[in-house]
Amino acid sequence: MAAETPAPVMGLLTGIKDGAVDELVGVRDFVVGVFHHTNPLAWETYKATWASTFQTTAALFQNPTLLLTALVEPYKAAYAEGGGFQAAGRLIWDVGTLWSAPTKVMRALKITSRVGELAKAASAAGKAGQAAG
Repeated sequence: MAAETPAPVMGLLTGIKDGAVDELVGVRDFVVGVFHHTNPLAWETYKATWASTFQTTAALFQNPTLLLTALVEPYKAAYAEGGGFQAAGRLIWDVGTLWSAPTKVMRALKITSRVGELAKAASAAGKAGQAAG
């Protein structure tokens, strides 16, 4: 009769696995982003990528807490999904792979741009509501 892996160990392993998957996605996004930032032959993609970069930068200057929110979000999601051990597993992965900081920054900027887009949409909806009222 095989013994099952204890829940804390599974939580840590799941957190480490999720961190690794996010890391690989971050590396892919980093490479694609560099390509899109440096390839003016695909003009529409080039233009859209730079516009997104400027919008994200502006959103960070207007509300610096967006970066903190983006950095904390993966741990909150891991805690909500699998508890403290899963969040600890993500932290172990992230601390163990600090050498790959550019991918972590790209992941944070990707999340931040989504948060910034939501904030702009909410602001536009609020202005429309004030105009209607």
